[in-house]
Formats: sequence, C-alpha cells, structure tokens
Amino acid sequence: MSILIFLKGLILGYAIAAPAGPVNVLCMQRSLTMGMTAGFLSGVGAATADAAYGFIAAFGITLITQFMVGQQGLLRFVGGLFLCCLGYKMAKNRISRIERDVNTMDLLHAYLSTFLITLTSPVTIISYAAVFASFGAAYSAKGDILTGALIVLGVFTGSVLWALTLSVSMHFLGNRLTQARLHQVNIASGAVVALFGVASIMGTWL
Repeated sequence: MSILIFLKGLILGYAIAAPAGPVNVLCMQRSLTMGMTAGFLSGVGAATADAAYGFIAAFGITLITQFMVGQQGLLRFVGGLFLCCLGYKMAKNRISRIERDVNTMDLLHAYLSTFLITLTSPVTIISYAAVFASFGAAYSAKGDILTGALIVLGVFTGSVLWALTLSVSMHFLGNRLTQARLHQVNIASGAVVALFGVASIMGTWL
C-alpha cells in the first residue's frame, strides 16, 4: 500500500514537471551548453520547490495556500522580471561548454535560479492543491502523516526523474552540436525564457 502511494506521488511529480515551461527550457539549455550536471541541478531546483508546494497541499496548510493565491499577481510580476533578466543573460552569453569549465558557483546558480522560478509560480501551488484535493488529501487533518510524507517524497522523486531524463538526453545531443549551434541554442533559449517572462508580467494585469 505504501509503495502504491509513493508511486502515485511519483507519477504526479513527473507529470507536473514534464510540460513545456521556462524551467524545462533552462534545463535543456544548460545541459547542452554547460553539461549534464548543470542541467540536472536546474531540474532538482524546480523539484525542491515542487516538493515544498506538494507538502503544503498534502498537509492542507490552507493559510499558506491562500496567501500564495492572494499574492499571485505580485508573484507573477516578480517571477516575470526574473525570467526576462535571465533570458537576456542567456541570449547574450557567447560562451559554450567547449570554452569553459563549470564551477561550484555555476552549479549553485543553476539550482537556485530554477528553485526561485518555480517558487514564484502561483500556478504550481494551484495545480498541486487541485490534484491533492482530488486524492482526498489533507493528510495531517486525518492524522495520516506517513501517507502525506510518502506522496511528497514521490512528487520530489518524480520531478527529479524528469530532470534526469531531460538532462541526460540533452547532454548527449550537445556532444554532437558544433560551437555555432551551441551559440544559437543560447540565443533561442534566452528568447523563449524572456517570452515566458513577458507573458508572466502581462498576466499580472489580465
């Protein structure tokens, strides 16, 4: 029974992480131009935020949920600005994996940037709240802490598995790309991320 609950969470985490969005674009771009570790850690950053929102939804912490939903306009605006700045930096970057060594600060930035992007996305917590409601969760209210913890662990694992799938596949693809192609990847990825940022800012007033 416990394995089944964990698997439900894993499938949920994988399904929510998989659709196209700025985090997946970042994960792909960094896997191609900085290597598999940077791409994977970008995904893990998002997975950490997913797990945090999964915890809030699973344990029915309505005060936090209501606050996040109430502040979604501000979150969209701040997150959108961050995406625009990040997209501009990516598009301007003319350095490819062939020319540079990735250091600890690069990896920390890869993790934290996607963690913050996911954390400032009100859509994420709304998605988790809706799905967990359909599971009949607010496990803390029922006293079933173990069940809630297993689902949250499953959500994190599923999201990490998606990050691993994406980063490994993009890394091997990156080994076949020329220097010029890698520069084009930076420009295209930066433009897409910036567009997500613009859409997020515009959504503040819609």
